[in-house]
Amino acid sequence: MHHIPDPVAGLHLWTRVCVPCLVIIGYDVLEEGYRPSDAHPAIFWQMREVSTIRQPPNIYIGKFAAFVMAESKAIAAAWVILLAEELRQWNEIMLPDCSSMFLKRVTLCRSKAAQKKEQIVITCQHRLPAQKE
Repeated sequence: MHHIPDPVAGLHLWTRVCVPCLVIIGYDVLEEGYRPSDAHPAIFWQMREVSTIRQPPNIYIGKFAAFVMAESKAIAAAWVILLAEELRQWNEIMLPDCSSMFLKRVTLCRSKAAQKKEQIVITCQHRLPAQKE
């Protein structure tokens, strides 16, 4: 049976190391009543899709979205740009199981659904460990 790496957990850890001042929804323990603000913006990582490109050696392509939330659209947009620039400097993100996820593309998207929400979509490649007999 395969151990499946957790790419979202890897993105949480990357965010904590590279942008420690952001509140990470789904990772940090939030105070009751917390709302993202300009002083304490938040990020939420979400897996969008995963597809197999080669079987074996179990190589997958994943798309992940980051939603940055703040009180003002300008602050959210500034964080999105900073995060995208930081992500573009990395070729690889380590996952909690010590496997690697390789960044292939970083795309900025402006969310039309919410005025104060900006989005980054990243495309990554990762491999499941070999199955042990």
